Amino acid sequence: GNLSIASTDALIDSTNAGLLSSPLPKYPDNDEKSCWSQPPHNIFHVRSVTYLQDRVKEPSGPAPLQCRGVDVWINDNPERHIARHPAVLGGKLGNEDTFLVNFLLPFGNFVAYFSIPPLDQFPPKLRDVWTKFLKGDQQYRDARLKLLPVVAEGPWIVKAAVGP
Repeated sequence: GNLSIASTDALIDSTNAGLLSSPLPKYPDNDEKSCWSQPPHNIFHVRSVTYLQDRVKEPSGPAPLQCRGVDVWINDNPERHIARHPAVLGGKLGNEDTFLVNFLLPFGNFVAYFSIPPLDQFPPKLRDVWTKFLKGDQQYRDARLKLLPVVAEGPWIVKAAVGP
């Protein structure tokens, strides 16, 4: 299908014409409109080593994958294999190893791109988890991938859709 994008310069959107690009600008660029940021890791709480006994969560450590960018693609038929489109991430998807998360939404795609560091740069505990994730089949990966999105500022409807 055709994505509503004009080359890699601007997404076609009648209410925000010219405000969106591929990838979306990182905060605070673009007059702080239609942009994204990577929140501090310690605002997320994850299961502690003793969680199954005491139900206590602890602040997360640093994320092993850093976000390279985010795109919103407007399309009546969301693209399942968005990584094949030459304009994703401003045409720079292949510049480095990237983990791509593609959300298929009624109005198109929400795509996030994460840099994958060399395996020897992963913390030892995470190295094993990442290797098992990569070697696992689709069912294995689907059962283990957990995303923790946050909308710090934005329209109520977006915050409500993402959750607390």
